[in-house]
Amino acid sequence: MPEPSRHFRHVIDSPAGPLTFGSFEGTLTHVLFGECELPHSTERKSPVIADAVEQVREYFRGRRRSFEVVIAPAARVFQSRVLRALSNVRFATLTTYGDIARTIDAPRAWQAVGQAVGANPIGIIIPCHRVLPASGLLGGFAGGSDAKKALLHVEGFQVDSSGRVVRA
Repeated sequence: MPEPSRHFRHVIDSPAGPLTFGSFEGTLTHVLFGECELPHSTERKSPVIADAVEQVREYFRGRRRSFEVVIAPAARVFQSRVLRALSNVRFATLTTYGDIARTIDAPRAWQAVGQAVGANPIGIIIPCHRVLPASGLLGGFAGGSDAKKALLHVEGFQVDSSGRVVRA
């Protein structure tokens, strides 16, 4: 008899659009923007996914500013350094790709930081939406500009008519 799947996937609707949650052996591995397939996964809300979903819903309701869930992002060494730095960016705080590059002692690697941020497998919980270009403009986002605006709105920001992110 084949071993039951230990990879689970569950999709929810949110103010930032559909979110796909994934887990493996009791750790959260994904929070992706959009409805995404995850290889070898079974459609089921595992306990860690249920906990993460509830925390993300609390975040959107303005009742949570940080997350307490065991995560295991699949990442190479450089991206792991970037994701750790992102994890330290607090609620309602913005940073830039250059700031993250300096934080990880790679001050000239802002472009590589941008690629690592864009490939963040655990969005919202690892807050890639808090990173902006040095210009202060909205910039790109894996989930699209509407999703990024929705996340920044939760944290007290808006995008002005020139495309710059400002306090609401």
